[in-house]
Amino acid sequence: MHHTVVKEFAYVFEIPADKLDDMPGLIVHKLEHITNGYTPSEAQFHTVFKAREKEFKAEGRDFTLKSTLLDLHQRAYEDWGGAAGLKIWAVAEDWLVRNGYTP
Repeated sequence: MHHTVVKEFAYVFEIPADKLDDMPGLIVHKLEHITNGYTPSEAQFHTVFKAREKEFKAEGRDFTLKSTLLDLHQRAYEDWGGAAGLKIWAVAEDWLVRNGYTP
């Protein structure tokens, strides 16, 4: 299961540990954990996310702010999967809003 909100930042959204598996996720085949260069995989997403996270840190962005993490996730999903990535993020962001984890 690929959680749509990176779990290491779930605390900023105040998502309780027992609710992490309630968020929208992507079921991925074990083979997709290996970067294959043809289709976006979970492994590729985490590589893209970490690269974007590094950029945000270099810019001095505040990782304790929900707005920073929303922007980070949105940009990472777009970098990773273009329009399809943004559709995945839209579902995750909607879940955050509906469950009161972000305004």
